Amino acid sequence: MVATAVQDRYWDRVVHNDGAGARAIVDTVLTDGTPLDGILTGLVGDAQRRVGSLWAADEWTVAREHAATAVNEQVVQHLRRRIRSWRDDAAVRAARGTPPLLVVCAEREWHALPALMLTARLESEGYAVAYLGADVSTLALQRAIADHEPRVTLVSASLSSSLVFVRRHVETATASGVPVVVGGAAFDPAGLRARRIGATAQALDPADVGSLLATLPRRVPAVPPLRTDAAREAFALLAAVGPHTDAVTQRVARRGGPGTTAVLDQVPHVLGALAAALLTDDASIVSETRTWLDAVGDARRCERSTLAEVWAAVTEQVADYPLGRRMLADAA
Repeated sequence: MVATAVQDRYWDRVVHNDGAGARAIVDTVLTDGTPLDGILTGLVGDAQRRVGSLWAADEWTVAREHAATAVNEQVVQHLRRRIRSWRDDAAVRAARGTPPLLVVCAEREWHALPALMLTARLESEGYAVAYLGADVSTLALQRAIADHEPRVTLVSASLSSSLVFVRRHVETATASGVPVVVGGAAFDPAGLRARRIGATAQALDPADVGSLLATLPRRVPAVPPLRTDAAREAFALLAAVGPHTDAVTQRVARRGGPGTTAVLDQVPHVLGALAAALLTDDASIVSETRTWLDAVGDARRCERSTLAEVWAAVTEQVADYPLGRRMLADAA
């Protein structure tokens, strides 16, 4: 555990974009004997939750959120360097002689910190890890699998709108026989979404990944294609997110008023979440997204009539997707 006073000092450095100061605090608590997990969860994780809460409450701008996140990322990279300095030559050679773990984010998933924290944790446990970072395209994943021949691909997704892209990573990795472990806030605790997209396994907690790896098969068959009507709607909707977003924006933007721009900025996520709900046959994704968007609007004093207009415009845009339209209606 990390003392509250230390958490507050670390948070103060994050707030002031002081990467050097944040790293100094981490070095001190490491010297005092705090385990890596305590730092990742008690300092970095705690600070990042505060960052997200402040953005959600409209107390911080996106730019300030990104700056604070960058400090946390600098700290985790610093921890990775410290981890490498702790490992002796024999451990390094042993790790190099085994297939690495490949850690990636889904395409268009920019929340890389959870994957980076997982990478640090796995490296501290002695694993060789190839970390690709945020927004990893299918082509980049194909190349990485060919280059690294990984034991497993671990895919991180924080947003439900990333789930269709996670499915593409599952298809890519399993086509080469590589197991896929998924995790992150985009997934439900029961594992429904992970199963529906064909993942080999789901990690509910980063601390469980090490033990989970031991249970995975060495090779897996390629996942079969998804040919349901819902899957076809999901892929078609995702391909048309740009035009649909433009149409929703044109209809709603003229209303003006506080919070309207911020709400409209989330329309691509809303459409992507609907695609994910279709792909996984999980209508709760739509309900969660509606509740979340309403909270974003309320925090920014967006009029409820404007929020209603956004949902009406989204519904209009999915007129050609009968299953998607039904999901929106059920969540209204």
